[in-house]
Amino acid sequence: MKSFYLLPLLFIGTLFAQNLTVNRETENLKGKVQSFEQKTYIIDKNTGKETLKYIVKFTFKKDGKIDKIEHFSTKGTLISHDDYLYENQLLTQIINYNTAGKISQKTVFEYNEQNLLINEKKYSKQDKLQYEISYDYNKENQLIDIHKSIPQINYQLMEKYKYDSKNNISEIIKINRIGESKDLCTYNENNLLAEKKSYNALGELFDHTTYSYNEFSDKIGLKKFKTDNSMSYFETYELVYDKNKNWVKRINFKKNELSGKEIRQITYY
Repeated sequence: MKSFYLLPLLFIGTLFAQNLTVNRETENLKGKVQSFEQKTYIIDKNTGKETLKYIVKFTFKKDGKIDKIEHFSTKGTLISHDDYLYENQLLTQIINYNTAGKISQKTVFEYNEQNLLINEKKYSKQDKLQYEISYDYNKENQLIDIHKSIPQINYQLMEKYKYDSKNNISEIIKINRIGESKDLCTYNENNLLAEKKSYNALGELFDHTTYSYNEFSDKIGLKKFKTDNSMSYFETYELVYDKNKNWVKRINFKKNELSGKEIRQITYY
């Protein structure tokens, strides 16, 4: 068994727990992208005024793995950054540094002999355990359940997974102190999430969302539906691309009203 003393994991959600982190593929980036800086703006629907809200920069290694994520204030001042370290092609550490350049969080990962993640522990800068997650797999090395505990609040969560014929997660069962809920997921011909239905502990549908994509597999819209299947909300996105088919500008609309935009500055190896 391999054990690594780690630092803050950017937890991407249990649906992507097997990936552990972002890379060029999960970000749907084409070509040898070295980095991209993304600026997020909100736009006032009445005045059209644009307000910069967030700046983040992703830097990748030549093999596509994430190397660093930096977070900036709207004035361009570095707020924090996450350094990603690897050993034998496995992510071994993610070190989070605060504005002062000091470590603020750390995480520990353990892998089995098949290099599958089996345990994750996140610690504060005082080395207090913030959470622990264990991962279990079937004979096909598919993730079948996780167990998460947060000791400070005595909280326990378990999630179980089922798969479709193309190895996509089709059902997520969530079990905690208030009961059992579940998500049902379906995918399009490109194995991109097309629909998700969420049910509460009483078995009642409380969220129904569909997603649409363009020919480059980038999301261009989502729709939310009420229990009577009438649409309650929708978003659409207009994308502008560079010569490598990576989007460099995304304009966001909520219910057909202009709401924001993201601007990407991409550099290549």
